[in-house]
Amino acid sequence: MPFDPAHLILAPMAIAFLMPLVQMLFSAVKTDAEIRAFPPIFWPKHPTLSGLQALFTESDVLRWIMNTVIVSGTAIASHMVLCSLAGYGFARLKFAGRNDAPIACQAFGEGEFQAAASQAL
Repeated sequence: MPFDPAHLILAPMAIAFLMPLVQMLFSAVKTDAEIRAFPPIFWPKHPTLSGLQALFTESDVLRWIMNTVIVSGTAIASHMVLCSLAGYGFARLKFAGRNDAPIACQAFGEGEFQAAASQAL
């Protein structure tokens, strides 16, 4: 890929956006004292997996992940079915307001299913 002057701006921005993820991953293997240290410690001096072990043994994180998979899977499946049906109708049928209806559906229909599904669990 050839060099573009935009890379001089994009590369530092990419690093800046990745830093919270890197900090989160490093914090996952720090001890409690290293996490609470002031000034903050970036590199863990004594990496440990005790925090991750406590996450999976002392909380319901697997249940939370399963709930997320159920809600997002249901939302994706319903959107695929309903949007395909609506798209077919907009493409094949001639009716008044046909050109404005897809915009209205998109503007007012987004997010209602996700809100209802998240309340159900």
